[in-house]
Amino acid sequence: MNNEEMTRLVNDELTHIPEVYDDIIQAGLRSSYDASRRHALKIGKTKEETLSLCIEWLKKDNPNWKPTYDASFFKLTT
Repeated sequence: MNNEEMTRLVNDELTHIPEVYDDIIQAGLRSSYDASRRHALKIGKTKEETLSLCIEWLKKDNPNWKPTYDASFFKLTT
C-alpha cells in the first residue's frame, strides 16, 4: 500500500471516530489513531487492534472517559 492509499484509508476510518465538541481527549483519540494506524498498516495490525490500543493508552490518565466511535465499524471486544 502506497502513502496515498494509506492516507485515503486512514481518513475514511477517521470518519468513524467523530470529533466531539469540547472533548480534548476525543481529539487525542483521533490524533493518536491517525498516527498509530499508519504504522499498524505497515505491520499488519487491524483497525480494531489500533483503536483498542489508542483507547487503552488514553484511559490510563483518564479512566472515566468514554470514547466515541462507530461500534458497527470497529468490532471491539471489551
